[in-house]
Amino acid sequence: MNRIEIPYYTGYFLRGIAMLMIIFVHSINEYSDYDSSWCRALMIPEYGCMGCSVFFFMSGYGLFRSLEKKRVNSSYLISHLLKLLSPFIAAFVIAYIVGELVPSSVTQITINDITAIFRLSMPSGIDMWFFKVILADYIVTILLFVIKLHAVQVIRIITILHVVFIAICYLNHIPLYWYCSNLLFPLGAIVSSASKARIQKMMIPALILSIIFFCIYYLGNVFLFTKVPIVIAGNLALCILLLFCIRVLSLHFKASWLEYIGKNSLYYYLFNVFVMLSIPSQGIHFLTYFIINVLITTLFVWMWKKMCS
Repeated sequence: MNRIEIPYYTGYFLRGIAMLMIIFVHSINEYSDYDSSWCRALMIPEYGCMGCSVFFFMSGYGLFRSLEKKRVNSSYLISHLLKLLSPFIAAFVIAYIVGELVPSSVTQITINDITAIFRLSMPSGIDMWFFKVILADYIVTILLFVIKLHAVQVIRIITILHVVFIAICYLNHIPLYWYCSNLLFPLGAIVSSASKARIQKMMIPALILSIIFFCIYYLGNVFLFTKVPIVIAGNLALCILLLFCIRVLSLHFKASWLEYIGKNSLYYYLFNVFVMLSIPSQGIHFLTYFIINVLITTLFVWMWKKMCS
């Protein structure tokens, strides 16, 4: 079957951009500028949600493309779990040591709970929702392939599970960031499995709707009119617009340093938690704070990769 191909370097580039957006919004929300009109005009408060959406979209696409080409069994699942859990455990241990050794007056660490590791949270109390959702996506998807279901059946099941998850979170007043972007994972899987002809047939109407929904999403953010359906639809629209740029306009993005961040994006997410908590933001510009966070996190990612090689 002739399918949509997103070049690996474009995928890593987009994941790199997504992770920088997440780190940036985590950095700037320490400052009063976060609530300013210029921040809303640039959609900076939504960078976390938008970055996660791009990450989930590319993860769904990449995982399904990989699983359809490999022999998937329980050993494959265990090896993937180790790849995901090992850096989390390393990040947790470092965060706990920092919390024990560095005075709280110097850092932003107020609690240091070692039992949080059993909740897949950081010792500082950060719940690591993004890591938990990605972990659940990978476990469920790989398990469905292990029991030899067809890719179309797997996509239907994970789509239903994500919709049910959104409904449960919404009805129980769970914070919006938990579920505003996770639907992009099955969308990435759909794009991975669908034929070029089918994508091409749906592209124009999907593009028109995406432009409309993203404009509504943008205006809602600027004028502080945020509703759950608008946010979810806006993030779906964002990734459809990206797909249009890649597929129809043949825009392929490439930058080696962004590819590095994208390829190791989960490491950046995990290690940046304790890095950010360890660096006081007072007295420095938010851009300086952001750059310091990225540079120090990159150092830890580099050391982790060296240890694992």
